[in-house]
Amino acid sequence: DSNINADGALTLDARSDQTIDATVFAGAVAVSVGVVGASLSGAGAATENRIATLVQAYIQGDKDGKGIVAGSVSLDADDGSTINASAEAVSVAAVLGLAGASLAIGVGTAHNAIDNHVASFIEGVDAGVTANGASTGDIRIAAHEDASIDARAQATSAAISLAIFSLALSGAGAGATNVIGGSTNATVDHSALGSQGSVTLLAENTATITAAAIDVIMRRIRPL
Repeated sequence: DSNINADGALTLDARSDQTIDATVFAGAVAVSVGVVGASLSGAGAATENRIATLVQAYIQGDKDGKGIVAGSVSLDADDGSTINASAEAVSVAAVLGLAGASLAIGVGTAHNAIDNHVASFIEGVDAGVTANGASTGDIRIAAHEDASIDARAQATSAAISLAIFSLALSGAGAGATNVIGGSTNATVDHSALGSQGSVTLLAENTATITAAAIDVIMRRIRPL
């Protein structure tokens, strides 16, 4: 609810650059030596990350029947949030003896979400927004979303049995869940615009997700 009268440019910029870097590692080793032996080993690693922001560049309302007058008007809302996450679990079980059994289990998970609302707008300016520059009288309303998620989940398990009577069991599971939601809007609502040049509304979303889930399972049985 303001009025402005400026000979030069009126520029309103809003930018968000939230960043999360997360690395989680879990390891477990079990070794059994004897006539009869058993080894059990388990490891799990998980990472969960979330970014949620509101990024706005806007003109809203007028005052005393007077609006906005400037040489040019530019509103720009921009988001470049990033999540880099890695979860890795390594489990090793080994047994040595006359009779033995080994069991190794590894689990790695990564859950990431970006839910940003990016908006650039002119709203409720009944008295008008005017760009009257002779050569620069443009009105530009722009919103950009360039969020990114780079996630990696890996689980490795190794079961080794070195015995005359041997049993080796190994299991691994890795999963990555990644979501980029939110909204990106550039709008004019219940407002009058006057321009000596162009009027541009631009809403752009170039969000990206790069994800990898890797399972590595090793089992070795070798009688003595």
